[in-house]
Amino acid sequence: MLFKNYQLKKESELFKIQNKFQKEWEKIEPKIMLSLSEINETFWFTNPKEIIALVSLNPICPRDIKNKNFNVFYKQSIEEMKDTCIHELLHFIYFKKWKEVFPHSKEKEFDNPYLVWKLSEIVIPIILNEKRIQKIFEHKFKGYNEFEQIKIKGKLIRDSLQELYEDKENFEDFLKKSYAFIKKHKSALP
Repeated sequence: MLFKNYQLKKESELFKIQNKFQKEWEKIEPKIMLSLSEINETFWFTNPKEIIALVSLNPICPRDIKNKNFNVFYKQSIEEMKDTCIHELLHFIYFKKWKEVFPHSKEKEFDNPYLVWKLSEIVIPIILNEKRIQKIFEHKFKGYNEFEQIKIKGKLIRDSLQELYEDKENFEDFLKKSYAFIKKHKSALP
């Protein structure tokens, strides 16, 4: 992955932050990309630099699956920037696998307010707190607050999905079962 920000002067603060983070990111990028691919049981394209992370003034850090880019907020710490990158990269690989399992899905479903997007956000911490990622980047990944406290039959939704993740035959099995679960309980979601 290559970090870019257009129209930066070499002496600018953004340019310095971009270069500093690029060096830090390159230390873990190959292992992260391989682990994310292994977890999702689909391999990213031959060139991971196809995804562009834009060091940005935008604190929301939006992503664009179709155009293969996302934003990283320049005021984040190096650890927070890594968190954002790993989170967003998981979306790219996760949705690649999603399309393999559910080929008739529409790309618009990969964004808010669609159920496919909501599921992807709920399972982010389940996947990223797995030991294969934690060995590379020891960090407690969190989900969106709006999904963290949702309960179904007295049980946190993430705990139910965690059980499906741990009991899966493979990642495709997890996607199918977790999607069936979330569709059944979609009325509980914001």
